[in-house]
Amino acid sequence: MLPLLNAEKVNEWDKKIRESHGLSSSHLVDNAAKNAYDITAGKVAGKRVLVLAGGGNNGSDALSYALLIKDVCQVMLWLVPGKANALNSSLRMRCSASGIPTVTDIVPCDVIIDGIFGCAFHPPVDGPVLSMIMKANSSDAFKISMDVPSAYLFKADLCITFSILKREQYELNARKFSGKIILSNPGFPEDEIKKVGSDTMLLEDDDYSTKPFSDVSFKNRRGHVAILGGSSSYTGAPVLSAKASFHAGAGLVSIFTSSGAYASVSSYRSAIVRCSSFLDEGFDSLVLGPGWGCEGSRDAFFLNKKKVLDADAIKLIRKGDDFSSLAVITPHVGEFRRLCAALGIREDAKEASAAINAVIVLKSHVTEIAFGNKSYLYDGMNASLGVAGSGDVLSGIIGAFLACGQDVLEAAVNAVILHQKCGRVCRRKYGYYDSLELIGEVGLLR
Repeated sequence: MLPLLNAEKVNEWDKKIRESHGLSSSHLVDNAAKNAYDITAGKVAGKRVLVLAGGGNNGSDALSYALLIKDVCQVMLWLVPGKANALNSSLRMRCSASGIPTVTDIVPCDVIIDGIFGCAFHPPVDGPVLSMIMKANSSDAFKISMDVPSAYLFKADLCITFSILKREQYELNARKFSGKIILSNPGFPEDEIKKVGSDTMLLEDDDYSTKPFSDVSFKNRRGHVAILGGSSSYTGAPVLSAKASFHAGAGLVSIFTSSGAYASVSSYRSAIVRCSSFLDEGFDSLVLGPGWGCEGSRDAFFLNKKKVLDADAIKLIRKGDDFSSLAVITPHVGEFRRLCAALGIREDAKEASAAINAVIVLKSHVTEIAFGNKSYLYDGMNASLGVAGSGDVLSGIIGAFLACGQDVLEAAVNAVILHQKCGRVCRRKYGYYDSLELIGEVGLLR
């Protein structure tokens, strides 16, 4: 996991470490530029490169980068009008003395380097700067941002962010502006970076951790998942959740479904399918909601069992509900908006988690897992996962992990990582795919 800090805290940390370790701004700027060049050399060699530079340290990074690339490509500068700090002014003079030309507008180019604003930027942005950002976004050039995309309006293909990842980059509405994000250290002590703590962490694939089953394990030792779902209108969802539970390791799965769905759901022979009200028979976990439509109920919401509330079950959550740290709630963005309205709170995953005492898994291109005052983000950015049934697969995986003995947060984190990994494998194999192909990878990667 990597810490995510908001811009204000990053700036505080940056200042503190510079002062305590006697780090010079010019040294850090030159290192940032060199690191950026090492990462992007193949993108700029022999190309026409337009560097957009503001008057602060972010602009200084870009100017230093321009000096590094001037001998391997045709480089031009566009400078934000107005004040520049001392280091920035010095670099501007060096660029001019080196013969790097300045331009006043977007010119034909292959690559645009964004060094207008860093994470110290405070909105709004307007006038010629806003106009330049919009023109750059309309260009077909490959776009690279230094540290963060300027004002989170510059739409980068690649963002080289320095020292610590910024929380703002992973906001749902801002994530698309950073493109591929590469973290680079321009010279801060590594031990200081490792000491950075945060209540928001970025998950990595290495954070996935599930215990393998013993070679003598059998179905009754691998957990029994009960799925309450299905309706006359939606018969496939509980079957997808059941299949995913089996592939994620569950030994037994029972489906409780409606009379209108029974004939279709019962054709899935691996699960025990019942057309009856739910009976608490010692199941290890519950999955409530897949395909319920308007036929679900709250009867099993507050049983003393670990559970997943997905899809139509989320619509039945009410203000004042308390799930006693035994539930994982898995809304997509639209469901989350309705949930927060029902709870009377802001659209904030941590706040929602605290309000109902449950893990929230907010599903989107960046998935957020919140529990209490902590949140964990997974940077998925995989549109192929946005397919019918994908959420049912995730709820089935979580249900299996709960049944196998994981706690609610552990199951949510592991299931999200596994689900995302399977989505990437399917994207490489098939391009776009359906949820049955997604399930096929779950057992292989589990």
